[in-house]
Amino acid sequence: MNIAITGSSGMLGSSFVNFFKSNKINYFPVDRKHFSIDCDIDYIVEYFESRKTSIIIHCAANTDVEFCEKNHKQCFNDNVELTKNLVKTCKKLNIKFVFISSTGVYGDYKKTPFNESDFTKPKTIYHKSKLMAENEIIDKLEYYIIIRTGWLFGGNKNSPKNFVRNRLLEAQNSKDIIKSNIDQHGNPTFTEDVVSSTYSLIQNDYSGLYNCVNKGFATRYEYVNEILKNDGRKNKIEPVSKSEFNRLANVSNNEMANNKNLKQVGLNKMPDWKISLKKYMNNENF
Repeated sequence: MNIAITGSSGMLGSSFVNFFKSNKINYFPVDRKHFSIDCDIDYIVEYFESRKTSIIIHCAANTDVEFCEKNHKQCFNDNVELTKNLVKTCKKLNIKFVFISSTGVYGDYKKTPFNESDFTKPKTIYHKSKLMAENEIIDKLEYYIIIRTGWLFGGNKNSPKNFVRNRLLEAQNSKDIIKSNIDQHGNPTFTEDVVSSTYSLIQNDYSGLYNCVNKGFATRYEYVNEILKNDGRKNKIEPVSKSEFNRLANVSNNEMANNKNLKQVGLNKMPDWKISLKKYMNNENF
């Protein structure tokens, strides 16, 4: 087995790299230039064939929700067109494809956690692009794994997108009070847990669509409170509504999900988010 990883330097991609390294699993990182929309499909196919690729794990994406809202074409190029090239490649080479999507594709039409069978009604350009990519995969490929996850934490502590580190820096730089969203609900989810579950699906040769989030739900406010508590911070956290943050992207207030399909195949081993958050923050590299 030789696994290709796109977005290998990102939060989730780097966790796949660390997992494969520690378990001595053959993998290689893929630069975007090898599956660019400017590349001829024959070149892309030849590249992956020459590396004896057995699986492509597609972590690369434009995840800047605000940028995507203002730059529709770039968003769809990054998140849909690039995926189409990889889908065509997998079809030609008859290899497996793993796609990382988001629980945000469900939308905001109910107050309880979403199951994979619920219909999708995404509210942002970013989440619409992820759903379009999902539909392309389902339509064109026989073997695929689509992972819907969200509110990820983990990876390199110095990454500009590291939510946990950014909240600690915010607390450090504020006088006493920091504000946090009380309206949005989700499952804070550790990248290492997502990687472990995804690899279990690969090992057991499962295909299909899977929610993959840590056990337990939280508001952004509760999430931030747990981060600061684990670090021993004494800042006061003020619960405020979503409107306080004046975001362009109308992100859903409900990104909660149940791992129904993982349960059905006996692979729902995702721990409670508070346990995984503490594990991440207690790591000597954090």
